[in-house]
Amino acid sequence: MSGVSDALPVVRIGNVQRDGIDMNDRLFLTGVRHADAARKTIRRTTVLMVGSNGNPERVGNAYLASDEIRDHLYASFLIGIDPGDETLASFLWRWLQSSVVQRMITQATAGSTGLKNLSLGWLRDLPVPLPSRAEQRRIVDLVSGTDTVIGHARSRPSLLQGVERAIVDRAFASQPNEVFLGDLAEVLVGFAFDSTDFTDDSIQVRLLRGDNITPGELRWTGAKHLHAVAAAGYTKYDLRPNDIVVAMDRPVISRGVKRALVRPTDVPALLVQRVARLRAHDAPLQAYIYALLGSSSFEHYLESVQTGGHAPHVSGLQINGFLTPTLGVGEMESIARCATATLNAREAAGRLIGAAESLRAALLTDLLSGEREIPEAYDALLDVNA
Repeated sequence: MSGVSDALPVVRIGNVQRDGIDMNDRLFLTGVRHADAARKTIRRTTVLMVGSNGNPERVGNAYLASDEIRDHLYASFLIGIDPGDETLASFLWRWLQSSVVQRMITQATAGSTGLKNLSLGWLRDLPVPLPSRAEQRRIVDLVSGTDTVIGHARSRPSLLQGVERAIVDRAFASQPNEVFLGDLAEVLVGFAFDSTDFTDDSIQVRLLRGDNITPGELRWTGAKHLHAVAAAGYTKYDLRPNDIVVAMDRPVISRGVKRALVRPTDVPALLVQRVARLRAHDAPLQAYIYALLGSSSFEHYLESVQTGGHAPHVSGLQINGFLTPTLGVGEMESIARCATATLNAREAAGRLIGAAESLRAALLTDLLSGEREIPEAYDALLDVNA
């Protein structure tokens, strides 16, 4: 018995994303003492919480351990909360996500600068309004019902996007590559704004950075802004509805190319360095180009030309230089219609997700406060999990 373990998988702060745990980038530790491993092992009843981060919105984010990360270790800046009981763990996870608790966490970390740190002592002393075990189960089931609705809504656009990608790939399979992407669209790379001019004031003009782009969608959580007076001098980099944007740093992830279409609700916004904006020279081709950028051909092209090792990136010239097949007008219009249908489905799913997330937040506030009876009308959500 050496007293140390073999290589053990680790959940790091980088694996904890805003919408869950992403273990595509998995690291292992060797030489960990058995006693240390036992203290830091993630179990079925472990709730992981972000305890320290430069982004204050991340501190306090909580996630119940999934099968994927059980028996992993959790690393620095993460806090493990383990009540030793599955029902209680599920209840605590929902309670920690409630707006009441999140506001308390924000207030508790408000005075710190740089990294925002959550005190373990403060967390241990946090009073929990604990209902009966049966009530805990019912609350967990009700909130799980809304999670199921949200999960179904999120899966629809992905399915359609897969169909769109298959159609594009099939159309390209037998065609020679003859046209540069730069011949079909104007490609503009964003401006290198001085980060000291950035502000978190949400009423100012948003800055679109690569961090805000996911495959098929823009996310503005943690967005930076530029004062409107200063932004007026950069009209060249104004974004408009229907613009296509591509992240140039780490442009390809497990879910595909980080490209999205700008919506009316996304503007006003300015294009920042390391992000490319595309506008078709022939406006009706915009939806076709959007579909083109989600194809296997473009994804493989980016992977072949990106440089930077652990921090891969591409240039505007490389995006311009992507060779695409020459298709007939009818084929391009068909692909454009498919892309438009996928985008419309994503918009509809987004509205449903927004409504379901609002309901979820209301449920967490109402049910976990301990001050209100659970209305019988909420029981309809139990049917979702049946």
